[in-house]
Parts: sequence; structure tokens; C-alpha cells
Amino acid sequence: MIFLLKIWIIESRPQIWREIEVEDSIQLPEFHQIIQTVMGWTNSHLHQFSKGKKFYCNTDYEEKINDDTIDYKTLKVLDLMSNVGEHLIYEYDFGDFWEHDIELLEIRN
Repeated sequence: MIFLLKIWIIESRPQIWREIEVEDSIQLPEFHQIIQTVMGWTNSHLHQFSKGKKFYCNTDYEEKINDDTIDYKTLKVLDLMSNVGEHLIYEYDFGDFWEHDIELLEIRN
């Protein structure tokens, strides 16, 4: 399946956003690379995904925050969102705290 996603930087004025399509089976490390490209980032800072009280990151490079931090290397986008309207947070650069809201807009076959 193909997911149509809207990604926007929370609290940016004017709002900075992109709509992208990804396969539901894309793994989170690859999804991170796509976000870096479409948002114009340089992949030079730490990052993590979060949903609810769970955090997902590459624990080889990023310190495990607590028991709610999960290594994301084998997880797919579909593992974290599968219904239209669901949201996922992507945080980039823990110093400047660029927080992105990712919303699943549509699922296509």
C-alpha cells in the first residue's frame, strides 16, 4: 500500500509542510532519510520518532532515554500508523528541537 502523508514543522510561522507518498513497508531509518531530503535538512543531528509515550530511534547512536525507547532499525511506518488520521512525531536536532507532525492522509492500493 501507499501512504499519502503530510509532514509539517510544528510551530513554524509560516507553516512549512510537505505532502509525500511512501510505501507502508518502508523501514523507519529509510523514512528518516526521506524526511531529511524533502524537508531540506542535512542529516547532521540526532533524531527520533515518537507516538504516544513510546520513542523510536537508532539506539546504536542515540542514548536510550528510558524503557519507552525502542530501537527502530527493523520497524516499518506501518508498525506505527495504519489508519487515516493517525499522527506520528519526528524530532530532529535535539538542540534546536525541530518537531515535525506526520499525519496519514490517505491509503492507496
